[in-house]
Amino acid sequence: MGEPVRTCVACRRKGAKGEFVKLADTPSGVVLDYQEKLPGRGAHVCVELSCIKAALDGRPLSRAFKRKSSPPALEVIVEGIINGAERKAVSLLGMARKSGNAACGYDAAVEEIKKHPGGVLVLAGDISENTRKKLKSVAPDAFGNAESLSTRDGLGLLFGTAPVAVVYVSDRGLSSALKREFGRITIINRG
Repeated sequence: MGEPVRTCVACRRKGAKGEFVKLADTPSGVVLDYQEKLPGRGAHVCVELSCIKAALDGRPLSRAFKRKSSPPALEVIVEGIINGAERKAVSLLGMARKSGNAACGYDAAVEEIKKHPGGVLVLAGDISENTRKKLKSVAPDAFGNAESLSTRDGLGLLFGTAPVAVVYVSDRGLSSALKREFGRITIINRG
């Protein structure tokens, strides 16, 4: 059984629930429900600025909520998506750590990349140029698809270690979920 199908209120494209973000109709107005936990009516929208803008013009949301809606500013939704995706990525990295599916540090990550290609390489935003060059030469495929998150100190805190510049997640399910969250950030940032 696959993921539930949803329809974007703006472009009317159908797809798996994970391809969209949810806007919820609350007594105080429309809000982003990134974790999809709020009760009541919801409207799904593609993670594309054009669809988000079209949804926030009022008509698509009013149609979905069956009443006139008061949507927030575009910037509020965009910021919420980026923050939600970053929080989810941190949570997924925590799950990878707890389940033993995260290799922390350059040597451990390179070893794991060689054994289990196809995962996600996460680099601290303040990684050294030397480490970046070594990774690019040793693991070009993984490096080409690497994602950036936090700082060396931030990743170290997440993994309960000294500062960490390189993390590799080999688990297919976790790496797929991480790719989706990083993809959302990329789509929103390219505007």
